[in-house]
Amino acid sequence: VSYMDWSIPIAETAWFLVLLSVISAVVLRRKLYPLFQYSHKYIGAVYYISVIYHAWSFWYFACGSLLVWFVDKISRGVRAACLCAPSELEWVPRNNMVRIKLGNDAFSSYSPGQYFFVNIPQLTINEWCAHVCVC
Repeated sequence: VSYMDWSIPIAETAWFLVLLSVISAVVLRRKLYPLFQYSHKYIGAVYYISVIYHAWSFWYFACGSLLVWFVDKISRGVRAACLCAPSELEWVPRNNMVRIKLGNDAFSSYSPGQYFFVNIPQLTINEWCAHVCVC
């Protein structure tokens, strides 16, 4: 066994990171989505800052992904500006949930299985909950 072989610790670290990402996807994303979302925002910012500090030429590569991120945020903001009133509210006691039916024109561009974000300002102005369209 050669202790100068650097590929083994790197491969072990890569497998550990893959295992960690699979576990976090199941546990954090499904059960604690706000924690998942905020941690990715802050860790992503730290990542970009540290990589640009490490190699200034990385900004060539960072510009494309940051541009896509900004366009996504702007398009979500534009879509969030359209208001939609619920047409029907129904309490489902066996599932302990409220079913909200929206007007037909509100989600005409969505297909079953796609997800969308809903904000109810009377509850909280900054919280956007992800939901799946079942049409």
